[in-house]
Amino acid sequence: SLSLSLSSFPLFLFLSLSPAHFFLFLLQTPRGYCAASCEDLKEVLVHVQSLFPRSPLMVVGFSMGGMISTHLFGEYCSKRSQEVCESRRLAGRQPTSIEECSIVAGMCVSISWDPFSSSRSLEADFMSRMLNRALCSNLVRLAKENAQPFKPVLDVLPGGLEHISKSVFIRDFDTRLTAPMFGFASCDDYYTAASPRRHLKTIDMPVLYLHSYDDMFMPGEDLPYEDVSRNEHVILVVTKAGGHLGFAEGWLPTGPTLVDRVFRQYAPSVCMA
Repeated sequence: SLSLSLSSFPLFLFLSLSPAHFFLFLLQTPRGYCAASCEDLKEVLVHVQSLFPRSPLMVVGFSMGGMISTHLFGEYCSKRSQEVCESRRLAGRQPTSIEECSIVAGMCVSISWDPFSSSRSLEADFMSRMLNRALCSNLVRLAKENAQPFKPVLDVLPGGLEHISKSVFIRDFDTRLTAPMFGFASCDDYYTAASPRRHLKTIDMPVLYLHSYDDMFMPGEDLPYEDVSRNEHVILVVTKAGGHLGFAEGWLPTGPTLVDRVFRQYAPSVCMA
């Protein structure tokens, strides 16, 4: 279940794609979070391209949204034909699939390149474990609030909702609900499929990744520097500080962040070229 909203500033029209529960809506389908699937994103992009058939698209993802976007980039770039996309766009025809959409660039902020590394980092020290527990508690709460739409899944899981409710860390929750909900044999299988790192080999359009070295979800020492260096289409910008999705600036960090400044410089250069 997803919620869409539109906003704009000169030269760009923005569409925000967010999980429905962010807006206090109950889910309508037995599907929760999944960092390994970009099916919802593909469906939305085809719909948006149908509304604006001549417009180029740029995808921007934050945190897990960036992981999902990278899966899209890897799958899309490995299957699409640039000639077919451009021919359809110039003719103003509606796309029939994601491979016909005119996605010209991407930008991702604070993504986890390796869920195994993220899991270790979020259990490494007291503060990380406290954050991990809080995030897991929210996931358990969402599962309880959506017990009815999740019923087809919960009914076949060992221990059902009671077992899921005992999850302490995110990995526990993923083991007990996320992995089986999406057909994975184990949490390790899910984390392997969710890792966006493998897609760096196939991305052939401009994509900028912004990351902070002190991001507790993905430590700077585990970033895929070598893989990025082998792909001329990908840029990895790493700051010394900024945390996870932070990047606040100034003594009173209430205004635009580094993310805003980078986007305003990067987006026009790749979308208007």
